[in-house]
Amino acid sequence: MRSIAMLMLMAASLCSAQESGDFKSATSNVLDAQYPKVDGNSRVQIRFKAPDASKVRVNFWSGPKADMEKQAAGFWTFTTPQLAPGLHYYTIVVDGAEVSDPGSTAYFGGSKWASAVEVPEAGVDYYLPKDVPHGQVQEVWYHSMVTGTWRHALVYLPPDYAAQTRTRYPVLYLQHGGGEDESGWIRQGKANFILDNLIASGNTKPMIIVMANGYASRAGYVSPDLTGKPFGSPEFIKVMQQRMGAFEDDVMQALIPFIDKTFRTLRIAITAPWRGFQWAACRPSRSPSITSTTSPILVDSAERQTYSLWAAASWTPKQRSKAQWPIQQPSQNEYICFGSAWEQTSRSG
Repeated sequence: MRSIAMLMLMAASLCSAQESGDFKSATSNVLDAQYPKVDGNSRVQIRFKAPDASKVRVNFWSGPKADMEKQAAGFWTFTTPQLAPGLHYYTIVVDGAEVSDPGSTAYFGGSKWASAVEVPEAGVDYYLPKDVPHGQVQEVWYHSMVTGTWRHALVYLPPDYAAQTRTRYPVLYLQHGGGEDESGWIRQGKANFILDNLIASGNTKPMIIVMANGYASRAGYVSPDLTGKPFGSPEFIKVMQQRMGAFEDDVMQALIPFIDKTFRTLRIAITAPWRGFQWAACRPSRSPSITSTTSPILVDSAERQTYSLWAAASWTPKQRSKAQWPIQQPSQNEYICFGSAWEQTSRSG
């Protein structure tokens, strides 16, 4: 009996060692940072140094919000339960002060720079860089008469853009989620790698992707103080409607003309206004197939699957499968806006 007990103890110790040894530094960490770590069961270990703190909590926006345990040398640690694959935003709360984790790369989400950890998806690599021809992502600045300011956007150019000097390309206007900005689809969503891989495999045609900042205010507009006004309040909705209207006009009157003038695009005439524009609360869609068209497409808030604004990273696979981004094939010279909130289809001629 004693021998059996010893064997069981040794086996348990071995399992424990294997389990702890399975944790590896996350790919989303800053250079040489050991933590956060992720294991093969999609659990995340957070370690944060705050020797003088009396209480430290971890705040996963789409996961656990819990007290961390104090260890030696002033470190605080926490291990999550299994998380869904994807990028998970989080912050650390030290004695009531919300801060970022210095071990994590900073990402813009929730209208602020925050930490995040990448939980890889087993057997899935279409959003990872591969040994295929790569397109280029350019930063551009354009002046908007709508806002009276210089505005920033990112533009993906397909791998053959520089060589095929007489070729014109369809344009995908790809919008970030609420609380994020124009960098989200590249830094969080890996849209450039997704397109590189799709083009190389022949599953889509080369295209230009434009990612602009979806927040805009008209020149001279002064936003009211929304302190104490809850999300969804009449005051909040009024401000959002103003910004959405300004963004619509900015895209139509400034961004699209700038892109058509600067890059070799397939151009169309837009004859009808948009209406009903709004962001979805979250729209996970790391879709493995994007259909190229002969016309621009504008997409509402969508992120690669399990990348979202707040809660989508914790959705079940069944929930995610029902929320897939529907890419459709429009006829020639047709401008279609995708998303549950879009109501207007504009045709040229």
